[in-house]
Amino acid sequence: MALACLVCVTFAFGFGTAAASDNSIGHVASALALSSTSTLTSHSVLQRYRRSVRQREAKRLKELEEEALANLTSSLFQKPVPSKNELIDQDPTAAPADRPFDAPALLFRRAKKYGERKRMERKLKSIPQGWKYVGPAPRNSRIQLDFFVKQENVDVLEKTLMDVADPDSANYGRFWNVHQINKLVAPSPETLRTIFEWFAEFNLTESKVKATPNGDILSVTVPVSLAESMLQCNFSAFLEPESKRTVLRTDEYFLPEAVSPLVDFIGPTVRFPQVSSRGFGHRKKSGRSRSSRLSTSKRAKGHFVRTRHPGSSQDELTQLVDIPNPELLARDEMPKLKSMRKESNLRKETDLPTITPDLLKKIYGTENYKASGRASLGIASFLNQFMSSNDLQLFFNEYCPNLNYTMPKIVGFNNETMPGAEANLDIQYVMAMSEGIRDVQFWSTLGHQDGNVDNEPFLEFLFDVANSTNPPTVFSISYGDDEETVFEPYARRVNIEFQKAGLRGISILVASGDGGVAGSRPNPCVAFVPTYPAASPWVTAVGGTTSFSPEIGATLSGGGFSNRWERPEWQKSHVEGYFKEANPDMLPDPTRYNQTGAGFPDVSAQSLRFPIVLEGEVHVTDGTSASAPVFAAIVALLNDIRAQQGKGPLGFLNPLFYKRPEMFNDIVDGFNPGCDLMGFTAAKGWDPVTGLGTPNFEKMRQVIEALP
Repeated sequence: MALACLVCVTFAFGFGTAAASDNSIGHVASALALSSTSTLTSHSVLQRYRRSVRQREAKRLKELEEEALANLTSSLFQKPVPSKNELIDQDPTAAPADRPFDAPALLFRRAKKYGERKRMERKLKSIPQGWKYVGPAPRNSRIQLDFFVKQENVDVLEKTLMDVADPDSANYGRFWNVHQINKLVAPSPETLRTIFEWFAEFNLTESKVKATPNGDILSVTVPVSLAESMLQCNFSAFLEPESKRTVLRTDEYFLPEAVSPLVDFIGPTVRFPQVSSRGFGHRKKSGRSRSSRLSTSKRAKGHFVRTRHPGSSQDELTQLVDIPNPELLARDEMPKLKSMRKESNLRKETDLPTITPDLLKKIYGTENYKASGRASLGIASFLNQFMSSNDLQLFFNEYCPNLNYTMPKIVGFNNETMPGAEANLDIQYVMAMSEGIRDVQFWSTLGHQDGNVDNEPFLEFLFDVANSTNPPTVFSISYGDDEETVFEPYARRVNIEFQKAGLRGISILVASGDGGVAGSRPNPCVAFVPTYPAASPWVTAVGGTTSFSPEIGATLSGGGFSNRWERPEWQKSHVEGYFKEANPDMLPDPTRYNQTGAGFPDVSAQSLRFPIVLEGEVHVTDGTSASAPVFAAIVALLNDIRAQQGKGPLGFLNPLFYKRPEMFNDIVDGFNPGCDLMGFTAAKGWDPVTGLGTPNFEKMRQVIEALP
């Protein structure tokens, strides 16, 4: 609305200025002189004069509009205001100032020999929640375009990964190095030649192009005007009010038909970064599925959770509940839920004690194992979630006073003065649960940096891993989104990167989400909503449990079936067994989910009542982003056992886990409601609430020690 008002003022001022400037007698005299020499009538003279006035008015009006928009845009970019002449757009197809993406695409005047244009990805229909339109992108600003070139031999990559990840294969554990993998999937020379020849049509020589070692990503930094010509689109500036950051995006883009089949997608174009408050880590109430919900001393979501300083009475922390949780009460009113819960031995989630590292070690049987220090472990952090070394030390003093630890290695940028609850949760529990693992790394991927706000953060993290000569062999990730909101070409490329990591011997564990079957939907949903990357077959998704003796599935545990990815071979018999053994009356309406999709989660772990230290105080947090680092830490301990045997890491875990389900504590009770329904129920064997179950370290150790 402020932008619209500014334009209105500009219009009024523009017409006033033009009218005031037209009192010059010289303009009239010139017109009359032209009339006498051309034998024009007085009527035609008047028409000529009025036309010249309108032209000057239009020109001046356009200058004033763009100058006002430039000032507004520049203030949001926090850059000096460019001069008027630098920002005047001579292109008549430029988008109107009050509406993004509203002009026809620029005419493609170059490289006609490459054929007609072809749309890449789907057209963006609306501006994502949390972003506001500012105006057309300044024409002289520069933008980095990343071309994700199609990789070769991806079918061979998948087949090879399965060969080294299958515990019954003769090649089990024979991982490849990064150079072998890069060579396998490198784009063909013909592909790169065609793209570089097309670049040359825009005067982009090889010296102006940055490339990954095998050429699967090509980056060029160009003026917005050139980017629009290359992609036949219009870029606009968008603001995230909360963080005051801006990005440049378009609603659609095109490539010539000779080039489009060679490129998966280009960024930044139609995909917006997650808003700063989003991600599984910590989202607003209006945000989505949260794998970690920080409770404070205020009454939030029915919890009356107290904060305290480390060292104060533990009794104060365990007295958690003063009022019933309205979220749980609402679930009691769901259709059929009240009668079904009478048949269940579920305990109220609000009646549970806090889950400390010592209690977790007893539940999963790791209390007597101390690693030899021969394994490694990493935490992937995004969205400006930074860890605090001071909070980490306070956490250890409070809950692990006898722990012998080394501070984690920081990879990327970390701001100790702005710690995040998600980052602190991840690093505090991954280290507390992996005693003896000295190589723990905190990988921070900003995703929006000064001067380079448009990077794709998740792929950027995976590319950093791919380009690292010695990355951790286990990663825990507590972030994700609804599967349908992630553009499919992007998700497919991420899946390939997961496969490449697995072939190197890296295990990736991902939180399954906290929305039950509803994903991150804040409103009622008709169809169940899977999450990504948890629903990808190429990661190990970790769901949530609660209670103990026995454990039960947590109601927040994200789970269900993918709408995109086919059910992998290693999972088929387990999912078929679930549908065969489950009580038909307890199963959701089959029209609500994809019965042939990949199931998730794969495994699970405790997810409620985790105390953490944040800015010097103890808080309690819930979610599967607590489950993921706990399970990842146990996998690192298993890698340590293999290292002592002179063997390599476990790598991609799923084929092993589904062939050796006896390693897990089977969870047979619990449900994950959403979309105003009960969701799925836990059952014997694999289920879409808790997967195969929770870790039983002693049984896992026996299986791991017997592997080749």
